[in-house]
Amino acid sequence: DLFVFEHGYRPAAPSLFDLLFSIFLHGGLMHLAGNMLFLWIYGDNVEHRLGPAVFVFWYLVTGVAATLFHAVFFLSSDVPLVGASGAISGVLGFYFIWFPRNTVRVLFFLPPILWHVFEIPARIVLGIYLVIDNLLPFVFAGAGGVAYGAHIGGFLAGAAAAWVMSRRGTAARARDLEREVKAALKE
Repeated sequence: DLFVFEHGYRPAAPSLFDLLFSIFLHGGLMHLAGNMLFLWIYGDNVEHRLGPAVFVFWYLVTGVAATLFHAVFFLSSDVPLVGASGAISGVLGFYFIWFPRNTVRVLFFLPPILWHVFEIPARIVLGIYLVIDNLLPFVFAGAGGVAYGAHIGGFLAGAAAAWVMSRRGTAARARDLEREVKAALKE
């Protein structure tokens, strides 16, 4: 807990090092597992489109944007922000823009009697994630144990970056440029 408090990003005591480092800290194994599940489901498509190096760049950029977005609303907070949720929400924003027709499998269960897997359009799942799971609690509950503002800020940053890249065609060029750089380094 002391390590998290020391190196989590605190809006009341901002630090550039903590801004980046806090993206790699988590509040526990379930926090980490939840983040990795979303990254596993949505991240591979986005990484494939961007290329690994550009993906890492945008992951970090949206993570920083997410943290700062949340911090703007809680400038005097000394509660440390930790976790990759904002960066992963940035990946979700990319996915929302670039893969509008994809579906995801969602497990619905009421143990022990009902277990069913549904295929639902990804945009509906991500819309529910953004609005019901984050925007409504952010507006009506405010600060709490979850940095809803970071989730919203990361999603918006990722969606905006994907939209701009789509308009300019830079996502395809980034992947081609990465291949050219790798080929040049091999020579």
